[in-house]
Amino acid sequence: MQYKKKNYTAAVASWRDMIKAYPQDSTGIEAELMIALSFQKANDFKQAKAEFRRFLKNHPDTEEKDWINEQLAKMEKK
Repeated sequence: MQYKKKNYTAAVASWRDMIKAYPQDSTGIEAELMIALSFQKANDFKQAKAEFRRFLKNHPDTEEKDWINEQLAKMEKK
């Protein structure tokens, strides 16, 4: 809900709560990715890059790998 309201900082807290509640579930894994995306939307590119890299480290076989690398490349320009 906070993400849709563009309150990205509050959204990160909500995503972190979801990870705690569903650490091994696809919901928790998706929340990890949404944390990175929330930081990116908030223009906190340093934190977004760190979260995207952490996601790739934790989930190296993710289907989102190419998309994440595209996002990292876009942020390198900023």
